[in-house]
Amino acid sequence: MVPKGSTAQLRLNGESNGLVRAWYRDKVAFTSTLAKSLTATGAGLVPLSTVFVTFNINPGQPNGGPDSGFKTEQGTVKTHNVVGTLPADAEYSPLWRVVAYDNNSFGAVNNLTTVLAAPVLVPDAGRVNCPVVNIQ
Repeated sequence: MVPKGSTAQLRLNGESNGLVRAWYRDKVAFTSTLAKSLTATGAGLVPLSTVFVTFNINPGQPNGGPDSGFKTEQGTVKTHNVVGTLPADAEYSPLWRVVAYDNNSFGAVNNLTTVLAAPVLVPDAGRVNCPVVNIQ
């Protein structure tokens, strides 16, 4: 659910960024459409994909974790955050389980294989709704 008037600035393959009206607890609510229909798991849960992220200051250190911002290549906004699935994958979900890896591995991480070799600091740092909108 999103506030009325919200927009999704970016969408994969030119999908609509408009809102859809829905019923929630006997009231009209607004949501954006997902590029892919999701089917609950056998346990009745929403399927999740994994995104591996690292921060300027590692979680557990003073001022560390999300508040310190994502670590980026010097002078750029390029992170070494890595998604485990892409929209074309059968198991893809725009809903992510966030895994934080050690920022000391930042220089060695550039794909799924290398991030899986990085030390994990927080195996379940939260859930976010973050659809893939660009693939390079």
